[in-house]
Amino acid sequence: MSFAGVVDVGQPLFISARRANAKGGLRVTRVVVHPRRRASGYDAVVTIDPAPRAGRQDLAATAIARARLAGDDDNAAILELMADVPMEGNLALATQRGPDFFALYRLQRGQHFLFVDEAKDNSGRLAGMGGILVRSGWLDGVTMPVGYLGDLRTRGFVRERVAFPQVYAHFFHQTAQQTGCDHYLTAILADNAAAARALTEPSTLLSAVTTRTEPARAERSQPVLVNTDSAPARTTTTTTTTTATTTTTTTARATKRRPQPHYHLLTPYEMANIHFLRRRRAPPTPGLTVRRATTTDLPRITALLAADHKRRPFGWRFDTGEFEHRLVHWPGFRIENTFIVVDDRDVLRAVTTCWDPHAVKRYAVLRYGGQMLWVKRALSLAARVTGTAPLPKIGDDFRSFYLTNLSVKDDDPRVFQALVDAVYAAHVDDGYHFFSFPLYPNDALAGGTAGYFVRKVPFLLYAVTSSSVRRTAWPAGRPGFEMALA
Repeated sequence: MSFAGVVDVGQPLFISARRANAKGGLRVTRVVVHPRRRASGYDAVVTIDPAPRAGRQDLAATAIARARLAGDDDNAAILELMADVPMEGNLALATQRGPDFFALYRLQRGQHFLFVDEAKDNSGRLAGMGGILVRSGWLDGVTMPVGYLGDLRTRGFVRERVAFPQVYAHFFHQTAQQTGCDHYLTAILADNAAAARALTEPSTLLSAVTTRTEPARAERSQPVLVNTDSAPARTTTTTTTTTATTTTTTTARATKRRPQPHYHLLTPYEMANIHFLRRRRAPPTPGLTVRRATTTDLPRITALLAADHKRRPFGWRFDTGEFEHRLVHWPGFRIENTFIVVDDRDVLRAVTTCWDPHAVKRYAVLRYGGQMLWVKRALSLAARVTGTAPLPKIGDDFRSFYLTNLSVKDDDPRVFQALVDAVYAAHVDDGYHFFSFPLYPNDALAGGTAGYFVRKVPFLLYAVTSSSVRRTAWPAGRPGFEMALA
C-alpha cells in the first residue's frame, strides 16, 4: 500500500547541497511515501525541481560589471586578499606586499594595471584581482611593447570563481587595445594544476555560442532522500528520464564570443634555491676574478646586458637605461651588491646584482607539508651545528635574495660556478635562508652549482597573446624573465 500527495508546493526545503547539487531554497513538487508505515511517521522520497541557475555567461557579465581598475584607496583590501589566498603546494606561502601593494609596480618602468572584483555582499572585501604590466622590450630582434601577467587571486563561491577567468580575459583585451601590447609572459607553479587549467584550457575560458543537433536529455528532477521523523532514512528511488532529439545552443544567452587570451607554454623552468648550510670561502678559479662592481664598471655592465637581452625573447631594455633605473628606483639595489667576473684580459664574462625585495615583497610560511616538512627538519638540524639561519617558523617570513640581471657570457658553467661561490661566501653570515635564480631545461648554468644544496621548485612559463594573434612559434633561448618581479 502506498500513499502520495502534494505538500507545500513552492515552499523552500533546505537539504544537503551534496545530495541535491544546490544548497537550499528548492521547490518541493511532490512527495512519494514509502509503503512501510511506522507509528512515528513515514520514510519519504522528495523529488525536487531546482530553480534554474544563471548560465556561465550571465555570471561573467555580472562579474565584469562589478570589476574595475584599482587605485591607492584599495590598498588595504588588496593586501587582505593577498594574505588570504596563499600559494599552495608542499610549502604554503602567503604573499606579503605591505605596506604599499603598488610599490612593486611603481619601481618598474612602463605601465601597470590592476583590476579588482568586488564581493557581491558589499562587505568591502575583494573577490578577485589580476595585474598587467607593460614595458618596452625585445622580441624577434626588434623593440615592441611586452608585458607580464601576475598577482592573479580569486576567492568566494565556486560560481564566482568559474566566471573569474572571463573577467580576466575582458580586462586583458581592454589593456591590450589600450597599450598596443600583444605579447605577455606569465608564470604558474607547476603543481598548481587548477590555476593552469583555469587559464590555459579553452573549455574553461571560452563562452562561444555553438549550435548543434544532438540527443538531449530532458531536465531531470533530482530525488533527495529525506525522513519524516528522526529515524535514519533508508528508502531510495529511481527517476526516469526521457530523451528527445533536439537542437541545443550552448550558452544561449551569449550573443557573441568574448575575446580570449591565447596561452602557449614557452618553457618550463625551475626556481633554484641555494641554501646557506655552512660557512665556506670562495675557492679560486684559475683565469677568473670575481669582485664587487664599482661605478667605473657601469659602461661594460650595461653593454653586456644590452647585447644579451637584445637576443632574448622578452628581453629588457638595458640599452635605454634599465640598469641605471634599477640603481635609482629599486630599494636596496646598489652597485656594490653587483658581482662581476672578469678573465685574465679583464674581459667581462658575467654579471649579477644580488637584490633582496623585502621592502616590497615577502613570503610568510603558512604550512610545511610533504617533502618540505622533511627538508625543514633536516635544515634546522644543520643550522644548529653550523650556526646558519634555520628555516622560518610558521607565520614568519623567508629571508632570501635573487640573482637579478643575471648574464653569463656563452652560458659558461665554470664562470657561473665562480660567481655562485663568491655570492655564497659574501652572504653566508647575513642571516639569509637561500638565494634564487631560474634554471631552464638543459641549462648549462646548472653545472655551476656543484657542492651546494639546491632546492628546485618547478614552474611553467607561458607566452600569452591576444586572441587575434594566437602565436605558437617563439624564438629559442633564455627569456628576458626577471623572477624577482614575478
